[in-house]
Amino acid sequence: MRMANLLVEEVVEPDHPRAHQKIGSQKKGSRAGLFCRMSRILADRRVVFSFRMVLAAIFLASAAGKLIDIDRYSVGAVYEFHILPGALAHVYGLALPYIELICALGLLFGVLTRLSALGIGGLSISFFVAKGIILLRAQDIVCGCFGPITSTLASVSIYADPPILLMALAVMLAPLASRSWLSIGKRLSGRARRTSYGRGAQALRLALSAPRQEKSFQD
Repeated sequence: MRMANLLVEEVVEPDHPRAHQKIGSQKKGSRAGLFCRMSRILADRRVVFSFRMVLAAIFLASAAGKLIDIDRYSVGAVYEFHILPGALAHVYGLALPYIELICALGLLFGVLTRLSALGIGGLSISFFVAKGIILLRAQDIVCGCFGPITSTLASVSIYADPPILLMALAVMLAPLASRSWLSIGKRLSGRARRTSYGRGAQALRLALSAPRQEKSFQD
């Protein structure tokens, strides 16, 4: 009888409300642990700095390769995908290397890092979608990512877009202390505060924020 009761308890116990509460608490604990680990990664300035440098190196090389001959390696590469209409493809091809260059320099020097990471994340999404469309058409072309520096097929370079997007998101979500570590932007802002213009602006802000004193006039 004891063995039968034990077997019945083992069968009934998983459906017990306490069992569901325990499973729910375990799931919440695992989610909280994952959030804490992600927060530690984003708060680690060395990790965020390495992401900045990797993204800056990739997109500096990409922009440099396209700027060698922008009509051939940027505009022509966009035309090869046959996704955007003619005028839009031409404008996108002309603007693409300059956007890559500006975003890469922003991450390299730590200036507007969040906006630069947003630009790189948007570019990686557009690249991934374009390559996915090509592969769904059962085609495979040279993506022209780095111009004449190296030739990579869309079926190969598509695997680099998700990691690039994840690194860009990490830089975007990182706190300011992590994003601005070893950055020229932080030094420039510090110098601006020490200049006469910065001191004058600070004095003006203090004067405007000071409480106004009412004066009484007698006839």
